[in-house]
Amino acid sequence: MSDPILSPSEKKRLEQDEKTVMAMAAVFCRGHHHICAQGEKLCPECAKVIDYSLERTRRCPHKHSGTCDTCPTQCYRPAMQQKIKEIMAYSGPRMIFRHPLMAIQHVYRKRKNLKESHEHHR
Repeated sequence: MSDPILSPSEKKRLEQDEKTVMAMAAVFCRGHHHICAQGEKLCPECAKVIDYSLERTRRCPHKHSGTCDTCPTQCYRPAMQQKIKEIMAYSGPRMIFRHPLMAIQHVYRKRKNLKESHEHHR
């Protein structure tokens, strides 16, 4: 599977999504008292999940134009899908305190993508 060709705006959106996922993983990892190597933000287990997530996002055949939970192509392995959902469920409500602007932007993009997805399927 090769990387899709992205426009500058798609690249910017993807970079922002990657920063958000990394921040969410750091909140999760810190909140679960995982032990990180000195200078690292994530423990090896969380880093593995996030590396997998970022790779899947970069290679998304739909250019990650919506949210993974509404995507017609489920490309995550079930165990990894469960783990990323766990990270997001824990981190989501806490992001408003750790990264308020990033949290607001994430909710806005998700709502916008859901709205566009619903309009597209009508």
